[in-house]
Order: sequence, then structure tokens, then C-alpha cells
Amino acid sequence: MTNDELRRSDVDEACELLQDDPAAYRGFLGLDPIVQNASWMSRRLTQARASVYSCAGQLLGVAPAQQLSDYAQVSMSEAAGAHLPAFLELAEQRYGYRNFITFLDADESPDAFVRSGFQRCGTMRAHHLRDGVQHDVTVYVRIPEEAS
Repeated sequence: MTNDELRRSDVDEACELLQDDPAAYRGFLGLDPIVQNASWMSRRLTQARASVYSCAGQLLGVAPAQQLSDYAQVSMSEAAGAHLPAFLELAEQRYGYRNFITFLDADESPDAFVRSGFQRCGTMRAHHLRDGVQHDVTVYVRIPEEAS
């Protein structure tokens, strides 16, 4: 797959796609489309300076990581895993991001991230509120080899 197959989505379109399959996008750049409405998610994506792309009906997103100035947070649906390498390349070329971080719930597979060079670096306890309960998230990072 090439970067050309990734299409930039505006915030409103991204929110519509998030709401089309809310369970697949829980935690997408910190959002929860099951309980958050499109207007709220639109404001959050805009405030986060997020860039959202679609490919084959799946969303991938990137935004500057809060409190980690050298990192960009990456999110996607599990079904978008095949598109992750091209998306990371696009994020590097277009936005200058080099270090990436993602936060995965216990029920999310890290396989696509691991295949793309991410490494598990820890667990954040009670970090993500879902269904009225605080859940742990596993943190994965990708740092270019020459930077490590």
C-alpha cells in the first residue's frame, strides 16, 4: 500500500465514521464514540490538532502527544493494521513526526503496532474511563533506531 491510498478526512467526516462503528474506535485518540457525541468529539480532535485519514473504510489518526513534546500519538481501528506502516511513513513525511506512542486497552491486539516497530514500554493503571470504570492501558512506543 502507498501513501496515495490514504485520504485525509476533515473533522466532521471523521466523527461520522467514528460513530458508524463506535465499538471499533473506543479510545481513538482518547475518544469514546459510544458515549461522546459528534460535536464534542469534533472539538476534541480540533483542540488536539489531530490529523485523521481513511483507507478502505478504516480510520487512522495522529496528533501531538500531550505532555510528550517529542512524540505523536497514533490510533486506528484493529482492522486498519495493514495500513499502519504507510500511515506512519505519511506522518513522518508530512508532519515531521518521528517518535510515536499508542495506548491500548487490554482487549486490543498490539500485533499491527509490534509489526511496525512499536515496543511495549509499560502499563498505565486506571488510565482510561470506559463504562463507568477505570481501565488499565498498555503503552507502546516507536523510536527510530538512530535516535535510540
